[in-house]
Amino acid sequence: MRRTDVVMGITFLLMLLVAFAGASDWPQLYHDPSHTSCTQDEGPATDSLAWSYQIGPALGGGWDFIHISSPAVVGGKVYVGSIDGNVYCFNHTGGAPLWVKQLSDTIFSSPAVVNGKVYVGTWDGNMYCLDANTGDSLWRFPCYGLIETGPTVEYGRVFFGAWYQNHIWCLDANSGALLWESTPDPGYMYGHGGLPAVSDSLAIVGASEYPTGNTKFYAYRVFSSTPDEEWVYTTTTEQTHQAPSIDNGKVYTSVDDGWLYCLRAADGVLAWRFRAAPGNLRHVGYGQVESVWPVHGSVLVQDGVMY
Repeated sequence: MRRTDVVMGITFLLMLLVAFAGASDWPQLYHDPSHTSCTQDEGPATDSLAWSYQIGPALGGGWDFIHISSPAVVGGKVYVGSIDGNVYCFNHTGGAPLWVKQLSDTIFSSPAVVNGKVYVGTWDGNMYCLDANTGDSLWRFPCYGLIETGPTVEYGRVFFGAWYQNHIWCLDANSGALLWESTPDPGYMYGHGGLPAVSDSLAIVGASEYPTGNTKFYAYRVFSSTPDEEWVYTTTTEQTHQAPSIDNGKVYTSVDDGWLYCLRAADGVLAWRFRAAPGNLRHVGYGQVESVWPVHGSVLVQDGVMY
């Protein structure tokens, strides 16, 4: 399992150097259901630390002591998960947590905070819905995979995948009831590759075939009572660890050997592709030093430009 590029350290740090008044929320991983990773807010002007609060155990040996969960910021509150199995809620101005909720296992998942509810997964395969004001548990949905990435919440539904599984779940956001469950073929979902991007009534996700290295990107109809596919696009190079992004009718995504893809969202037809970095850079073996992966971070889309 690849952990070296996701270490966030032992302390949860917030660089909140502009007044919150007038700032927009960042409610879920990659900012929005389309995964544009884009906001109109200005960033900090300096690197001065506003406040800090340690979550989880102090840094130790091994990947068990790595923080992966990214914070969500909604309504002046900051929500983040921890490897200690807790979800923390802070005031954006700092101080002690407003509430702390202990869940069933390690939390690598990034919370999504929508309509007064916090949605977050645990490594033992449970998706939780909490009250955003109190942390009280509203419902829990058990699946059979390691939920490592955050859920995507849109259209009153919760979409998520599980690491090293080949399933996508769609739940009712209010009740947690299962609406549909997909089984891509082939498919293992690695890292954020199991996080669907949702837009225009489609949920789009990538699944990788092992050991061939092929990756398929699937578009599912959100409002179907079954996991109906709108289209499937197949790459013939490498796996994907990255969630797709959708903007202006285009799907932007990547695979691990450096190819960037732009597909038409309506039908999955390739618009263009570009190789940002050459070379086949797979794992060299479990527990060994790995090669540098050229495309492993998030994609940002703004005004028709992909970064």
